[in-house]
Amino acid sequence: MTSFYSFISLLKLQLRQFTAFRFDTFTKLAGYPLQLGMMVVLWGFLEELGTGFDTQAIIAYYAIIFVCQKQYPFVRLALEVQMKIFQGDIFRNYVQPIPLISELFAKYCVQAMFYLLIAMPLALFVVVGVSDVSLSVTRVLGFFVLCIGAAILCFLLWYMIGLTAFFTTMNRGAVQLFSIVQDFAKGAIVPLSLLPDSWNSVLAMTPFPHMAHTAAAYLTQIEPTNFWDVLALQWLWIGIAYLGCVALWNKGVKRDNLSLV
Repeated sequence: MTSFYSFISLLKLQLRQFTAFRFDTFTKLAGYPLQLGMMVVLWGFLEELGTGFDTQAIIAYYAIIFVCQKQYPFVRLALEVQMKIFQGDIFRNYVQPIPLISELFAKYCVQAMFYLLIAMPLALFVVVGVSDVSLSVTRVLGFFVLCIGAAILCFLLWYMIGLTAFFTTMNRGAVQLFSIVQDFAKGAIVPLSLLPDSWNSVLAMTPFPHMAHTAAAYLTQIEPTNFWDVLALQWLWIGIAYLGCVALWNKGVKRDNLSLV
């Protein structure tokens, strides 16, 4: 219970800090229509070539994917964790009752939720306006549940990438490589439903589709999606990612303590 109240206090602190410095979020909001507009032009051009794609459904899909992608500067999260470890600031979290993951997750919750509260209604407006997708209350609520799970999974995977600095030097190249891989594998570049079945079979064995694609696919109905199956797999990966974070943290702290002896 003490940990819960500490986390609530962290949320309040992060909210006060964030409301004082909101420029980054508004910059991302300005970039959203630009990024979506580029995809409208690209897929409109492909439609003129007679590719046979359902361009309206694809644009609706991108409207949702880009919101999930831009809700938080995930690369910055990994680099922040790496920097704390590399510079020794991590020792502050060894002696304080608040774990590093709680501190960063509180910051993440405030910034991501603020962005989603503004951007998601715009995305839903685009989905309804450009496609024939019928959005029932049940489907929208189910989408928000999957969207929350996707946000938690994204945080844990990027936090885990940051924790690798316990065992390596600070590596921006590895962070950028992971960013490129996950952008493709979660459907932010090409909808996964357009990839060959063999590729999707491989991706289905990874957490990446559950970082954004499955939530967007469920809402836009770009492919058949069973809510309960997706939800179960998503939270299975969240559990695995959390255990991975705990294991890396404990092993990294032990390694740091041994280096001080």
